[in-house]
Amino acid sequence: MDTLGSLELKVRGYEIDRWKRVPLSNLLRFTEHARWEFAIRDDSRIKRLFSDQGFLVVRSQYGSLLNSATLGDRLRIDLRVSHVGGSSLTFEQRVLQCDVEDTLIARVFVVTVYVGPDKRPKRLPAWFRDEHSGLDAPTRPEKLQDPAADLDGFELQIRNSDIDLLQHVNHARYVDFLQDARAERALMGSLRGPGSHPEVAPTAFSIEYLREVKPHERLVGYAWNGTSENDVFVAGLVPGEDRPRFRGCLQFTPPEQPSRQSDL
Repeated sequence: MDTLGSLELKVRGYEIDRWKRVPLSNLLRFTEHARWEFAIRDDSRIKRLFSDQGFLVVRSQYGSLLNSATLGDRLRIDLRVSHVGGSSLTFEQRVLQCDVEDTLIARVFVVTVYVGPDKRPKRLPAWFRDEHSGLDAPTRPEKLQDPAADLDGFELQIRNSDIDLLQHVNHARYVDFLQDARAERALMGSLRGPGSHPEVAPTAFSIEYLREVKPHERLVGYAWNGTSENDVFVAGLVPGEDRPRFRGCLQFTPPEQPSRQSDL
């Protein structure tokens, strides 16, 4: 697997949650920060991709969460190319705690699509595909679910501060919505299992971004258990639409099992 480089950062107070840990959404902001860092470095092949009149849009993310990070922790984020398709590029990013023998905090796969100025997918340049040929695609999690028609949800208002430089809701902000949907439904007593306790951190996650959400649109958030009470599925729909704008799943290790989960 081709390593593009590493980036170190320190966890600051406003990046931890009420339970004194870095939430999933901020872990994904850290990994995004690392990708942007390599997109602007002069010797980076990712910067060269962008100079070819294209840029990368996050299509889905999934991974395992093995340990928590908290205030003052020094983290290192490793960035690798995991798989290259026609217009798709998958990164693997590992978040490690440097102060404790490189303890693995999270392993995240980020599936991106290379798009042109018209925001339509375009084929990755031949030079990039040739440099990264022969990489096997990582195992994807099971297909995500849509909410049932009779499921209750709660409304989320999209604000200007939710929009990034690509003019739509930033991918990590969706994970804030995902976490809020879980907490809201848990408060209403609608969830079972470990995911019904917002203070319990997930051990794995998956989220896919089906269609972009734009400023001032309204979203209705949903959260529900699957066939296993250790899974909490989530989705966000715009009122009046049948298809979700995003879908996700949080997985939790059953209480009787060890807290650490093997890599996906």
